[in-house]
Amino acid sequence: MAEWISPNSFNDPNGKWSGETNAYDDNAGTLASDGGNSGYFAELYAPYPIRCTKVRLFSVRFIPPSGYTSANVDIDLYYNGQWNHLFDGNLGSYLQWREIALVSEQIVTAMRIRHTGSNYFWLYEFDFYGDSAGVRALAGGGLTNGGLTEKGLV
Repeated sequence: MAEWISPNSFNDPNGKWSGETNAYDDNAGTLASDGGNSGYFAELYAPYPIRCTKVRLFSVRFIPPSGYTSANVDIDLYYNGQWNHLFDGNLGSYLQWREIALVSEQIVTAMRIRHTGSNYFWLYEFDFYGDSAGVRALAGGGLTNGGLTEKGLV
């Protein structure tokens, strides 16, 4: 059965983000921030390979001292042994859930996101949507993110 699945770990390859675990703590009151460092990816890893059909995020672009607007972002998903482009543009909404569908179902193990505009990008939550049952059985079940990394899946 398909369901929303939160990431369970992250990578910040350039050390430009803060609060990354907040992007998958199931609390829309906490956030991960790029600290105004536009253009740097944060990577979020699925807890196991997911038969994914769409993703969703809850985010905002913060313009000091107190303005908010929708953000320009670049989102990639990891499947078939490489990063694959999903979305590049303005999310068109802010401080509400935005869903983005994949062109076709894929076995996804990670996502990465970067803000491509100015000011600050705040990512409150991110989720994959899909079914894990068949994939976990094929993978032998019980894979952790560390296992995915060791097997070269992320």
